[in-house]
Amino acid sequence: MGRLLLAVVVGTGAMLAASGAGAQGKPADALQGAFQGAWVADGTSCASVFASTPSGMRFKKPVDAFAPAFIVQGKRIVTPLATCRVRSMALDEKRVSIQLACANSVSYATTSTVFALAGPGMLVRYLAEGDAGPIYRRCDAPGG
Repeated sequence: MGRLLLAVVVGTGAMLAASGAGAQGKPADALQGAFQGAWVADGTSCASVFASTPSGMRFKKPVDAFAPAFIVQGKRIVTPLATCRVRSMALDEKRVSIQLACANSVSYATTSTVFALAGPGMLVRYLAEGDAGPIYRRCDAPGG
């Protein structure tokens, strides 16, 4: 499979599942609540990546394969290049660790990511070393 899919998922899209990060209750419940929607890296314009439709946000066409963005839809996370299914989530203090099964048109891989809430409509993805990484903001949040 490909390191390409893994890099895409970890580098841009995996950030997505962060949705459950610091939410009350079961981690899986978080994906059904406040973390649903479209997310971009802080500093990226929502309008440059997403288009609004009656059924919600979608990636603008042509899709920028390297846009630091994702969409959480139920227990799915959609990135510019892959769609991931949440396999499991574990809450550890205020962080959530998410196991993902991701696929694109040519490959399939499993991977994981760690997220936490960083404020209203914001989340942070943690790097392998445990250091805080990129911050993402929800596009459909106030001011998004």
